[in-house]
Amino acid sequence: MKFKITSILKTLTFAAIASVFLATPALADTFTGGNFTVTIDGSKGSASYTGCDAKERCVYIPSASNYTQGRYAWERKGYTYSMIPEGNTSQYTLKVFDPKNKMLLSQKMTPIAQSNPDYVQELVDNSFCSFIVTNQVNSKVNIRQNPDLKSEVVLKLKRGDGVRAVSRRGNWVKIVALVDGFSPNEKFTPFVGWVNNRYINGCSEDKFEMWR
Repeated sequence: MKFKITSILKTLTFAAIASVFLATPALADTFTGGNFTVTIDGSKGSASYTGCDAKERCVYIPSASNYTQGRYAWERKGYTYSMIPEGNTSQYTLKVFDPKNKMLLSQKMTPIAQSNPDYVQELVDNSFCSFIVTNQVNSKVNIRQNPDLKSEVVLKLKRGDGVRAVSRRGNWVKIVALVDGFSPNEKFTPFVGWVNNRYINGCSEDKFEMWR
C-alpha cells in the first residue's frame, strides 16, 4: 500500500493489500511476502481474498471478479488485487492497482509451509488451544475481520470447532489458526479473525475461563 500519493494512497494500499480468513480451511492457502499476508479460500471464481498488512489492517473480498489459468483478480472500491502464479512454482506475485490502473504494489508471495515443523511449533508455542462455544447446537458463530460488530464476517464456525487464539482486546479474542483433528495429529491452518469472547473458551481446565 503506498499510502500516498501520499498518505491517503498509502493507507488505502496497505489496507487493501493485507489479509485472515476463510470458509473451508482445507481449501485455504496462505501466502506471505514483505509485510503482507494473503489467504485465498475456495477455488477459481468463488475464491475469496483476505489480505493483511503488518499492522493487521485487512481487506476481505468474498469472491474473485476474474479467474484465468491460475490467475486471480478481486475488485473492491475501484482497486484491483491480483495474485499471479510464478511459472510452475508455488509462489505468486501480489499486484495492487488503484482506480486509474496505476500499480501500487508488486510483491512476491510465498506459501506458508504449514507442514514445516518449526512453523507449526512456533504457532503452537505462541497461541492457546481454544474452541468455539454457543448454546444453540446448529447455529454458527461469526468470525469478523476486525474486533467490531460492524466489521465484515469472514468465517462462520460451529460449536466445538477448534482454534488457536493469542490475545484479547476488550470483548474480542484474536484467532490465528483453525485446528483440524486432535493431538498429536492436529493440522493447523493459519487464519486471522476476531470472535466475541462469549463464544470462545480455553481447552484445558486451567485455561477454560481465560477469555472471560
